[in-house]
Amino acid sequence: MIRRAVIILLICCGMAAGKSCPAGWSQYKNRCFMFVSTERTWAESERYCISMGGNLASVHSREEYNFIDSLFSTHRVWIGGCDAVQEGHWLWSDGTKFDYTLWNPGEPNNSVLDCPANCSTPPEQIHTLQAILLPVLALASSMISRAVLILPICCGVASAWIECCPKDWFPYFERCFKFDSTPRTWIDAEQYCQSIGGNLASIHSSDEYVYIQGMIHKLTNTNPRTWIGGWDAAQEGLWLWSDGSKFDYTRWIPGEPNNRGGAENCIEMNTLEMMWWNDLPCNLARAALCSLS
Repeated sequence: MIRRAVIILLICCGMAAGKSCPAGWSQYKNRCFMFVSTERTWAESERYCISMGGNLASVHSREEYNFIDSLFSTHRVWIGGCDAVQEGHWLWSDGTKFDYTLWNPGEPNNSVLDCPANCSTPPEQIHTLQAILLPVLALASSMISRAVLILPICCGVASAWIECCPKDWFPYFERCFKFDSTPRTWIDAEQYCQSIGGNLASIHSSDEYVYIQGMIHKLTNTNPRTWIGGWDAAQEGLWLWSDGSKFDYTRWIPGEPNNRGGAENCIEMNTLEMMWWNDLPCNLARAALCSLS
């Protein structure tokens, strides 16, 4: 089995001027990075990063990539890009827009599956500072990212959050949600949510889920089957949220997820009378629930 390393990235989105990164982290502008040499699969690396309060690193400029590359020397390193849900539709695991690439010539070619590692040395004729594809079950080191979000003053208490939600979004504590009835595949729904500033929704408690269900019913007078942000296309059974948050709550139908047919990698809500969750093929068309924090 191919062995690879990982890097941790801590995104300090609201870091005040002069603030430094925690001990052991390296700062670049308003972001903090850490290299972790322990070798894991891509999905295991992402889960580890989430347990650290972060995600595998997203990269948004050549300058940022050069800085990250300086943090390690001889390892290939997982970063957060993956197209396991739908071939050629790349997402960052932290939910940010996939707006920068630095592919090795001839990549991505999908000859070795779906998630990229970056390379800083030329073993196996890999070019410095460019990305290649590796099998998602290969082992590699990691680069993690974590957002430190400082909310606007109006968002300091739950009762004031409604002032911070955009028009046509509904609030729930420190989050905003938007239901869109247009049927889309899961990847198209995620890209739609990103286009309006969010991601397909993650859900973290029973109270939150019941509230969301009630708001959708109020808007539609029905309980439409709807995509939310859960997926396990990178590694079967290792569920992740597309916004990069911790997968810490489920509402599965008894007997689910069952990955029937070997291709059920995305989550819909409002399945059957109890309006539970079900795993489905990601290419089916459903309504979308977006969220932003």
